[in-house]
Amino acid sequence: MVIELFRSLYDHQATLPTDENFYGKVMNLDRLSSIAPQLYMLLKDRGLINQTPSFFQEYLREAHTQTLFKNIFIKHQTEKIIRALDKMGIEVIPLKGVFFSESYFGHTGARPTSDIDLLVNRSDIHKATDCIKKLGFSLEEEALLGHFHCSLIKELPGSPVPICVEVHWGILKEDTSTLEVKEFWEESTPLDGYNFVYELSAYHTFYLMCLHAWRHNFDSFKCYLDLLQMLYVSGEHIDFLRLKDDARQHKTWTRVVRTLSILYQTFPFMRKVRPFPYERRVRYAASTKTTGALKYVNFIDYHLLSYDSPKHGLIGLYTGMKEHAPIQKVKK
Repeated sequence: MVIELFRSLYDHQATLPTDENFYGKVMNLDRLSSIAPQLYMLLKDRGLINQTPSFFQEYLREAHTQTLFKNIFIKHQTEKIIRALDKMGIEVIPLKGVFFSESYFGHTGARPTSDIDLLVNRSDIHKATDCIKKLGFSLEEEALLGHFHCSLIKELPGSPVPICVEVHWGILKEDTSTLEVKEFWEESTPLDGYNFVYELSAYHTFYLMCLHAWRHNFDSFKCYLDLLQMLYVSGEHIDFLRLKDDARQHKTWTRVVRTLSILYQTFPFMRKVRPFPYERRVRYAASTKTTGALKYVNFIDYHLLSYDSPKHGLIGLYTGMKEHAPIQKVKK
C-alpha cells in the first residue's frame, strides 16, 4: 500500500488510488505516523491532497500540525546552540533535523525530528560540549569506544522526554571504514547569517542519509522517504559514479549498494525515475520482520556481510552481537 502511495508522488505516470478503503488501511499501518507530516506536505505541494478522503486529510493535517509545533521548538533550540558555537568560533554543521526538512521537504513541519544532531571537528569536541552545557544541557552519555558521537540532554518542564543533542565528530563507527569526514567539510557551504556554521552539499547529504538508513536498517518509512525525496529534489547533484568511487575508497560501498538496492527493490518505479546502475539483488529486505532461522540469517547478512572488508565485517558482527545481547539481571 505504501509503495502504491509513494508511486503516485514520485512517478508522474501514476495516479492516486480512489478507493477509500485503501486509505483506511494505510492509516492502520504501524509506522505511518513517522511519515504522516511528510505525506501531507508532499500531497499538498503536488496538488493532490484534495484527491484523498477527508478523514485521511484530517489525519495527515493533525500530524503535520503537531510536528510543526515540536519542530519550531527544536529549531529554536538548534539556533540557540549554533549561535553560541558560532560566537565562540567553533565550526559546526547541523545534520538532518529541521534544516533537512526545510531544504528537501520545503517546510519546517514537514519531517518529524526529535534530536539535534551537530557535526563538529574532533579537536573541538570538548569546547563544543562545554558550550552546550552552559545552555542548560548535561552530558548524558560519554562517547563509547569506537563510536562517533556523545549525547547531551536537557529536561523540559512538563515533558517526560528531554531534548537531546548529539555532537558528532564522525559519520560511522570507527574501525568499520576508512571514511574521512574532512571530505564532507571541504564541500560544505556557509549558512546564511553565520561565520562558522555550514551546511552539507546535496551530494554529501545523500551519502550521509544512505549510511543513516543502513545504520538503522530501514526501521522507519522515514528512511525510505528521505532518500526518495532527495533523489526527486536534488537528483542532478547526486552522481552515482562518484558515489561508487568515493564509497569504494571509503570502504562503505557494500553498505551503500545494499541500502539503495533495498530502496529500488521496495520501490521499483524509481528505476525509471532515477536509475541506480549498481543495484544488486538483496535476498532479505531489511524491513521484513522475520523469525526463527531466517532471523539469524538476516542478522549475519546485516552485521557481517554489509562491509567491504572481512576485518570491518567481524568488527560489525562483534558490535552487533554486543548491542543485541540480552541484559542480564543482577540477582540481589
